[in-house]
Amino acid sequence: MNKKIALILSLLLGVAAVALMFSYIQKTTEAKTKGWDMQTVLVANADLPVGATLTADNTAARSYPSKYIAGRVLTPDAAEIVIGGVLKVPAERGKPIMWTDVDLPIDTALGLASDLAANTRAVTIPINQLSSFNGMLRPGMYVDVLWTGDSAAVLPPPAPEAPPEEAADANAAPSAADVQKMMLRASSQASKTAGQPTKITTVLLQNVLVMAVGDQRGSRRNTDKPETYGTITLMLPPESARILVHAMSAGAVNLLLRHVGEADVEKGPIYVGPADVAAFLKTSTQK
Repeated sequence: MNKKIALILSLLLGVAAVALMFSYIQKTTEAKTKGWDMQTVLVANADLPVGATLTADNTAARSYPSKYIAGRVLTPDAAEIVIGGVLKVPAERGKPIMWTDVDLPIDTALGLASDLAANTRAVTIPINQLSSFNGMLRPGMYVDVLWTGDSAAVLPPPAPEAPPEEAADANAAPSAADVQKMMLRASSQASKTAGQPTKITTVLLQNVLVMAVGDQRGSRRNTDKPETYGTITLMLPPESARILVHAMSAGAVNLLLRHVGEADVEKGPIYVGPADVAAFLKTSTQK
């Protein structure tokens, strides 16, 4: 019995020794080969001087040990971006090219985002020939944004009448705002009675910068020549941008072009409804 136990212990010790040896060899091999796994990178086909333009002929995709590769190394999928770029430092034949070695043919640090003021957002809206002022709207101009839609979406429900002791002086003349609200409520009530919603137009945003028309931004030549484009991009504070996006989903948006340098903002809210149009027409016919 003792001989069998001794034999089993010997076998177990032998297995443990083999396992330890295998683990040691594996760790030693991993330590020696660490960083030698290969990665495909973009390299120079020849020694290139400062100012050389990268082309498909003087660059190539090659396998390179990862231990010699930095995080800024160019990979073959970046070739479409860097081809045409100019070297800022010399490139050695067969050595990886870094992003920081190249002045890119397009400046990725620039673009529409670079034109935004701090804490603002860019919003692109669709327009037509009419709202583009016959294609003569230009980047750098300022506009007011009008919204037309169902009055129920923006007008609060009429407040309950105040008790006699809290009511205002009945002899006091109503203000222009009071008259406008009364006309809008009367118009809304009339439409509800007829079973049709009342459409109103409101000044949604004022003095808004046009950043781009179509894909064009910045100062441009031939500013009097009409052009065709289907969108414009506006610069807005974040809250105003969200309001505009929601408003476009619930009604129609139109633009009013501002005079150069005119930055005055009217106090709101400013609404125009059917009653206002009727009153305007009545007044204009009496002149």
